[in-house]
Amino acid sequence: FNRTCQELTGYRAEEVLGRLFWDLLLLPEEREAVMEVFHRLAAGQFPSTHENHWLTKNGGKVLISWSNTALVGDDGRVEYVIGTGLDISSRRKMEEALRESEEQLRLLVDQGFDGIFVHENFRIVDLNDRMADITGYSRAELLGMQAIDLFTPASQQRIRNYISSGKRGYLELELQRKDGRLILVESFGAPCTFRGRKARIVALRDVSARRQAEEALKASEEQYRLLVKTLPAVVFKGYADWSVDFFDDKIQELTGYPKADFDSRQLKWCDVVLPEDLPHMKEAASRALKTTKSYVREYRIRNRAGEIRWLQSRAQIVCDARGKIDYITGVFFDITPQKELEKELQEYREHLERLVQERTAELIRVNEQLRAEIAERQRFEQALRSLASELSLTEERERRRLAEFLHDEIGQSLALAKLKLAELEQELASSPLASQASEVRTFLDRAVHSTRNLTFELSLPILYEMGLQEAVEWLAEEFQKQHGLQVAVQRSPHPVSLAEGARVLLFRLVRELLTNVVKHARASRARIVFRRTKNLLYIQIEDDGVGFDAAPNAAFAHGTVGFGLFSVRERLSHLGGRLTVDSAPGRGTRITISLPFKADGDGSSVS
Repeated sequence: FNRTCQELTGYRAEEVLGRLFWDLLLLPEEREAVMEVFHRLAAGQFPSTHENHWLTKNGGKVLISWSNTALVGDDGRVEYVIGTGLDISSRRKMEEALRESEEQLRLLVDQGFDGIFVHENFRIVDLNDRMADITGYSRAELLGMQAIDLFTPASQQRIRNYISSGKRGYLELELQRKDGRLILVESFGAPCTFRGRKARIVALRDVSARRQAEEALKASEEQYRLLVKTLPAVVFKGYADWSVDFFDDKIQELTGYPKADFDSRQLKWCDVVLPEDLPHMKEAASRALKTTKSYVREYRIRNRAGEIRWLQSRAQIVCDARGKIDYITGVFFDITPQKELEKELQEYREHLERLVQERTAELIRVNEQLRAEIAERQRFEQALRSLASELSLTEERERRRLAEFLHDEIGQSLALAKLKLAELEQELASSPLASQASEVRTFLDRAVHSTRNLTFELSLPILYEMGLQEAVEWLAEEFQKQHGLQVAVQRSPHPVSLAEGARVLLFRLVRELLTNVVKHARASRARIVFRRTKNLLYIQIEDDGVGFDAAPNAAFAHGTVGFGLFSVRERLSHLGGRLTVDSAPGRGTRITISLPFKADGDGSSVS
């Protein structure tokens, strides 16, 4: 255990000699590996080398590279082992540091934005991963490839000229990727030494996206300049102190002041705004700062010539991180022509309002006159309707009086004459005058029958004695006897008491409608339905005839049908009633009469 061993471990020789060194100096995890070395030495496999750590007396450790050999006796057995060691702790640390440095460098190179490659006379001998991404070739494909073949012919010539000139700097070149797509790259190359040989290192950066962005930005700026130039407004950028650092060229046309006066801040915007409008502008900006950061305001300025112009300002407030105003940008429009037009329109509107008021007053006066005339006409028409109704009732009373006279006077006289003639016929049975008496009796029978028919024509007794529904039932039987039309009557379950005028009118209307069915409908059946609600009385007449087009013009085109319905409607209107028609060619006709109903004490009267 020589002096060097003692200096490395801190142990003196007498502390080590005679002790098992693997218990004293070896790390527990390395003992098995060292034991394998001794097994090989015992088996005659020497010399041998290995590395392991030794523990120092103060608890540290050193790395030692060992070279071992063995002394063999005459019997061929190993008598002892001699080991010489070299402290390689520092060297190993340097190697690890170098390896880590190389790994970090390779990581930086591979993960950088630029593709990097080294070439010897254009043959690629090394490259980073980014180079493969840019070109589309794999690393294996690029190694050994002629770098100049990656570029277009025009770019190849530029590369050769650049290298031959000995310059150092950047070039913009066109590179053709493996997929055939051309991209623009920015290249920087410089001479270098690679593995002891002269070479050249080149960095490439894909600037296609940047160039496209630059071109897009240039186009956008051009569009913006064109927009600003053609926009019928002045674009501005200013600050809270009313100074402005940008106006487009139209500002001089609007204000009369040179643009340079505002750019140099010799003139502030508040200097041209009318003083009475400034508070409103400040208030609008203050509100916008608390809410939407934008505002629209109309105000006035005085131009260099002293003229007052109306402007509409549309501004956006841009704040800094602390919420304070950084700058204000926006546009303002010259709305003086609109304001002048609004003033003219307001004056014209006021003029129109005066005319309307005057015309309205005149129309009110005329309207009052028309109302008076209409009221007078309505009173006249009401009087005419009342007169017509009264005439109708008078006619009906006269017809009834005549019918009663025919029945009570003439009818009774004819009946008595017929009785007397019968007695006379018995006495003259064997007389030559018997045949003449029989002939007179025949004449009397005809007179009695004619008188009875005339009585029913003038006034139906059953209509007054029984009521409308009973009279309509009698009428249905008569139409079946005389015309062969089967008419069914469905009575209302509730009693209906009719005023004389309404009862007579409704009976005549029903008889007229049944007559129309016979004349025009070519029907075999008809039905009359009575129905009463709280407020209305309905009478519905249906038939299974040929029907007709119920439109007013079409009905009149048929002749009597249309005129008859028109007449019925007119007579109903005197009582406030209505008539509706539902009919079509080939599907019969349904006519509904409705009349206002007024209940008396027991709820059974119609007028």
